[in-house]
Amino acid sequence: MSDLQLSLIGIGVLVVAAVYLVNFIQQRRLRRDTEKAFRDKPEDALFRRESEEPGDAPPRVEPTLQPAAPVEAKPPGRRPVPLSPADPEIDYIVELTPRDPVKAEAMMPALQRRVDFDKPARWFGLNAQSETWEEIQAGRAAVYSSLQGALQLANRAGPVSLLKLSQFRDLANEMAQKLEAVADCPDVDAAQARAMRLDGFCADVDVVMVVNIVSKDGAAFAGSKIRALAEATGFRLDPDGVFRFPEEEGGVLFSLANQEDAPFDPAVVRTMTTRGVTLLVDVPRLSKAQRAFESMVETARGLCASLGGVLVDDNRVPLSDVSVRRIRDQLQSLCATMDQHGIPAGSERALRLFS
Repeated sequence: MSDLQLSLIGIGVLVVAAVYLVNFIQQRRLRRDTEKAFRDKPEDALFRRESEEPGDAPPRVEPTLQPAAPVEAKPPGRRPVPLSPADPEIDYIVELTPRDPVKAEAMMPALQRRVDFDKPARWFGLNAQSETWEEIQAGRAAVYSSLQGALQLANRAGPVSLLKLSQFRDLANEMAQKLEAVADCPDVDAAQARAMRLDGFCADVDVVMVVNIVSKDGAAFAGSKIRALAEATGFRLDPDGVFRFPEEEGGVLFSLANQEDAPFDPAVVRTMTTRGVTLLVDVPRLSKAQRAFESMVETARGLCASLGGVLVDDNRVPLSDVSVRRIRDQLQSLCATMDQHGIPAGSERALRLFS
């Protein structure tokens, strides 16, 4: 073997030895670092020898269900203030916040002027004791922590005027000064614009469905017979000379009036005569207007047969089944329109607006 070969073999042996030595040193260093990191690790109780005393290692704690900690109840917050009876859709509302609670009698100057504004005006108070809103009445022994005035924007007589809105606002400011209160009065021009829009809507849906019974050949109906038939059917004759058919809930389903100028005065109805009578349904004021119309037509047909008259519409055209269906469709559309505008027929809003 040559000297070169021996030299190469020697170099190879030295390289292998060096690699082995480096690996050995790295393994020892890694083992030492690992033992140091886990030197304080608690012994696993599952591998403790039986000969060891319980105190040699921490006892194993079995898992148990602990009762849930009681949830601390939050202190009750202040109760929300209830809504006032005033309706922001159809009322101009002013608010008074007094520094101290106000007695009902202190509101007398405002109550005495409720009829000065051409439209219904009401005053409400938040009862300091019951924390409920109520309409303020003269002579009531109550104390109020907050006050509201409400002036209706429109009714069948038309919209409230800008002058009356301004006067109502001025009254609220006067009361605020007397009561040492802060007044919140919305803009009267904007309120009057709302009143005009509301009145326009009311005019569009303020419809009275009518059917008429007229005599044949110019003959006249006797008032005594009309009264007898009407009362037998279920009508009552009111002092204003109009027969009204009562509703189950206490209102009026439909009415019967004289086509001629004279009302059915209870004192003279037995001696009077007429050539025609009118039955009518006041649609906006009835929650069941369609049922009322059907009932009115049926009643009119019965009265017409008993009186020997002719059933006609407002144009004195005989009322056919086709005409009745057309009126029924119009009535359904009208009620749907009122529903869409948030003023359902017969609702509290409708009763106030169509008065």
